[in-house]
Order: sequence, then structure tokens, then C-alpha cells
Amino acid sequence: MKQYDIGQFRDSLEIVEEKIETNEMGFEEKSYFLKHRLKGIRLPVSTTEFFGAERNQSSLKYKFVTRVKEVSNLDYILFKEQVYNIRNVYSELGNPFMEILAEVVE
Repeated sequence: MKQYDIGQFRDSLEIVEEKIETNEMGFEEKSYFLKHRLKGIRLPVSTTEFFGAERNQSSLKYKFVTRVKEVSNLDYILFKEQVYNIRNVYSELGNPFMEILAEVVE
């Protein structure tokens, strides 16, 4: 994993959890609940990482780098009013940073 400088983490990221609730009309509604608010950076994904993560689909994918927190593949990232589906979380033992591969939710 590449080494990052903490001064690069200027963007606000929110790690959110999706909840599906039934409203009073009987329809299901998606809502997001905040788990963590972090500082990090969004980077484009290289071709090798892109093809290694999803071979058959084409969608916009980005890498988010932030401090290590409890994040799972079931969570989402809210970044600048856009929701991203987390595909992979990578962190090394002893490294204070983690890389999150995510795709844009349409």
C-alpha cells in the first residue's frame, strides 16, 4: 500500500449504513444512517485495480483513502451528495490508513 501524508485528507467522507423501512403507505424506502464522519481523499482507480475488482461490469469506480475505522462491504460512502457502494476494504496491519474501493450508486 502506498504511503499517504495526513495533510492530503481534506475531503469529508461519511460512512453510512443503509436501512430499508416500510412507510405508512406500505412502500419500502431507503434511508442512510451515519456511522462515521472522516477526512480522506478520493482517487481515480488504476486499470489494474479496476479489472481486478470487477471483470464483467463497467461503472464509475474510485478509491477512497482514510484513517482506519470499522467499515464493511455492506456500508456506503456519502461524498459530495453522491452515494458510493463499497466493493472492497483494504488495510494493512500496522498501517494507520485504509483504502476503500467503491462504485457510484445510480
